[in-house]
Parts: sequence; C-alpha cells; structure tokens
Amino acid sequence: MIETAAQLSTLLSVAVVNALTPGPGEQSFSSREAGSFSDPDLVELTAAQKREVAEIPLYADAEMPNKLEIDAFISVQLTERPNGVWRDYREAFIKGWNVSVKPEDFNLASIKREMTRQFLRLQRTARIGTLSGDDRETWGFIVDHINYAQYCEDTTVPVEFQGTLESRKNGQVAIRWVDGEFNSLVGVLAERMKYINAGESFVCRVKFKDSQVVEILDVAPVDPAQADVSWIQPLT
Repeated sequence: MIETAAQLSTLLSVAVVNALTPGPGEQSFSSREAGSFSDPDLVELTAAQKREVAEIPLYADAEMPNKLEIDAFISVQLTERPNGVWRDYREAFIKGWNVSVKPEDFNLASIKREMTRQFLRLQRTARIGTLSGDDRETWGFIVDHINYAQYCEDTTVPVEFQGTLESRKNGQVAIRWVDGEFNSLVGVLAERMKYINAGESFVCRVKFKDSQVVEILDVAPVDPAQADVSWIQPLT
C-alpha cells in the first residue's frame, strides 16, 4: 500500500528506471544516471526521456478510494476506482477528476480529500448552472464514474407534509400521512413527535427514502379543520 511521500519517491525511482531502461539495440545509460532520475534536478532528461516519464502509473489503483465520505451520513459511491499517474515529474494526478497532489503532500488520504473537494465544488457549480470549459468536461467524467442518483437521493431536502399521529406505544409512534400511507417511527424520530398528542394532526418537514422516514423536522400540531392541505403533494 502506498501511503506516504517516501513510499511514493521509492516507487517513482523504480518506475522511472524501468520506463527508461533501454531495450535491445537501444543506447544504454549509466547506473548513476538511472539513480539520478529520482531527482529531476540531478540530471537533464532528453526530450525522448521526458516523453517516457510524462505519465508513470502510480501502481496504486487497488488502493485508490471507491467511496468519498461527505459526512457520517452522506457519501459518494464510485463505480470504479480512479486511475492515478505520476505526471511530468511534478505531481500525483488523478485522471478524469483533474486533481493533483504534490509529492511532499502525497498520501491516499490527501488524494481522497482533493477528490471530495473537487466533487463538492463542481456539484455546486453544476447546480447553479455555471459550469464551463474544462469544468464541464471534468464534471461529465465524474458523474459517469459515480452513483450520482444515489447521492441526489441521499441529499434530498426535506419537504413540507402533514399527517396524524395514530398511536404511541413502547417508544414507537405510528403515523398516517395525508395520502393514507403509514410509517412507524422509533428512537430519535419518535422523540421528535413528543409534543403531538395521539390522534392529533401535525405538519412537519420530512424526508423519505425507500418509503421510510429518514428525517423529520419542525413538527407542529395543527387543527385539521383549519389546515390548508392544497399545497401538499401526495407520496408516490
């Protein structure tokens, strides 16, 4: 596993030597020159050699992240691990994501952090409709390589809704929503219903996932005879 800048430096030294080792009939170079490729200041590479080392695979694809954790509840699932290269002797670069980390800062945690930062930046830019140029191409690549539909579902904003507290028993609260659907709440979600009496109607902001309540906020009692429910969209 490649985790530190020192490990990366060792890997790059070997990789560059392997990349530049001449094949049959090619001109050879000294062991001192080969060893010097770990520091580009020690030897001037020829144009041909620079082309050879322009993109050296990090050989860490199996260790690259397959998930970016936004917080304890929200993550971005990658459909395949990213492809990393050592580019132009200057940076560890993640293809497609257009993010890089300098050698002295390199570790897998820093790669993951920069990928997450890139996702959040471009996701917001796409949401407000200001993507352009390289960002548009990068965002297209990212969306093609993550489970974006799942991320959108996980981050859906709670909507206004109305229901009736049918019963409360043994820490479990039964709710009948305005469209006739039922849900049972326990734990923290049930606790948020503590100011609603059994049989009483209420309004709230609620978030559903797979027809289950995953968040409920701003719960308030309401007189059903006076409530205006024309704005409430039934669950589908």
